[in-house]
Amino acid sequence: MITIVSPEDALANATPAPLTDETTIILADDFTFTPSSLSAPAGSFIRLLNKGVLEHHFVVDDWNMNVTVPPGESTVIRVPGDRAPGTSFTFYC
Repeated sequence: MITIVSPEDALANATPAPLTDETTIILADDFTFTPSSLSAPAGSFIRLLNKGVLEHHFVVDDWNMNVTVPPGESTVIRVPGDRAPGTSFTFYC
């Protein structure tokens, strides 16, 4: 689950390190994501890091997104900039 937050809320809740404009989601071979949910401002970046040996997909239907991440590689996606704070979107493999 990705919940959209305002940039101010993201900064206020950043711990322990200051917020950067990129968050990382790790994809594992048991088809889990770490973290399994997160908050991100609209327009921010999310790095998808495949630490497994299998190809993985990252799908967010509401964003018309289906990204393939080969084993041992990463890719960066962008949260659509027109998403309102407080909205949530489900992601899956």
